[in-house]
Amino acid sequence: MDEKYILQEILDNLTRRDFTKAMKLLPVLTGKCKNTIYGYAKIPKDSKTEIPYDVGHILEDFFGLPPRGLSRKKVTCKHLKEFISEPHHRVGKKRRPE
Repeated sequence: MDEKYILQEILDNLTRRDFTKAMKLLPVLTGKCKNTIYGYAKIPKDSKTEIPYDVGHILEDFFGLPPRGLSRKKVTCKHLKEFISEPHHRVGKKRRPE
């Protein structure tokens, strides 16, 4: 569980037959070779390397994951309306003192 993405887990949990089919289809769908797909599965957690956005989106769709479901790191943020409704958060450029 030292990988940045859950891709290795997904591949490990496939049956041999499904794994073989997936590894034939993924290079065609992503435009990346098998070795690159394996490399994506082995990206260390602390690495700055990322799966390209379009490839990640294809992988998520292919394996039936929700958006950002491939990543182990979960990002949360307030909705824009919450920021706007808070009086102490100012949106926009700061004015320079004249």
